[in-house]
Amino acid sequence: MEVASGIGFGGDWQYLTHWNAMIQLCYYLTCGIVTMVTLPQQYPSTQIRDYIFSVVVLPLSLFVAVMYWGLYSIDPALVISPTAVYTETPWFNNMKHTFVIVWTVTELLIIPRSPGNPRRISPVLFSGGYLVWVHV
Repeated sequence: MEVASGIGFGGDWQYLTHWNAMIQLCYYLTCGIVTMVTLPQQYPSTQIRDYIFSVVVLPLSLFVAVMYWGLYSIDPALVISPTAVYTETPWFNNMKHTFVIVWTVTELLIIPRSPGNPRRISPVLFSGGYLVWVHV
């Protein structure tokens, strides 16, 4: 299904990179606000933070970085259209696809996490929702 602008159904939201950026933005803003408003070791807020990080943020960041650079190493035309090469600078490309994993791994190493057993169905539901969004 093509829209008037020629981008396609979903526009820029068909790209997992944009979903990842918005999810990380919401996650880090929420963590910052919760940290400023509540006590650092309040159990419900840290439990929810750890759950969202381990189920959505970390797997999504790893997937976006590994898949993008894996496809890019095979053939850059698989992930960047020839017209986008002129509009997207290399540093912006790295910021979108490399630094997301740098910040996620940095947080993983410096923020203490409560041990838990995240529900394994959540990433599957998110992935399924994304696939339905892209292919409908």
